Amino acid sequence: MSIQVQGWGGYVLNEKFKKIKGSLKAWHQIHVQNIEGRMSQAKDNISSLDYKGEDALLSNHEVEELHDLMSSLFSLSIIYLSMNWQKPRMICLNEGETNSKFST
Repeated sequence: MSIQVQGWGGYVLNEKFKKIKGSLKAWHQIHVQNIEGRMSQAKDNISSLDYKGEDALLSNHEVEELHDLMSSLFSLSIIYLSMNWQKPRMICLNEGETNSKFST
C-alpha cells in the first residue's frame, strides 16, 4: 500500500496516519473484535469433534480440522491473554497511578 501526500513533513505524517487509521480499524474488526465469541465457537467445534471421535474413527479431514481448530484456539487464547494483560496497564496510563506514594 502506497500513500502519497505532498506538503511539509509534519503535515505529510499527519495525513498518512489518518489514512492508515481506516485500515487498522478494519484489521482490528477482523482479528480482534469478538474474540471471546470466536474462542467459544472453536471450543464448541472441538468438543463436537471429540464426541464424534469417541463413537467412531474420525476421517483424515476431520482430524485435520480438529488440529486447525486447536491451533486457532491457542492463537486466540494468546491474543486474549495479551489484551487482558494490557488493559489494566492502559487504564493506569490513562487515569494515572492512584496507588503510589508519589501521586498527588
